[in-house]
Amino acid sequence: MVVDYRINEEEFHKISLAECDFFIRKPPDPDNDVYDFREMYVTPPNADIYVIPRVLAPVPEKYIRCAVSDFGWNNVTEPPIDAP
Repeated sequence: MVVDYRINEEEFHKISLAECDFFIRKPPDPDNDVYDFREMYVTPPNADIYVIPRVLAPVPEKYIRCAVSDFGWNNVTEPPIDAP
């Protein structure tokens, strides 16, 4: 579904792939590694056309902390209970 507004890209994590960019909501967090997958957009590279992607699996109901370790592993955990 194409949206008729422009998002503030500073409020989103940007994941760039060869054919598209994903924007995933960035909740307030001092480490800047928490993602809120309940609000996502996808767009062609360097374009201002935003689409809400169709999700084929259940979306997490909580914030998710994603961090890449020194060994290239992705660590995915829920933030501490006192996180927003």
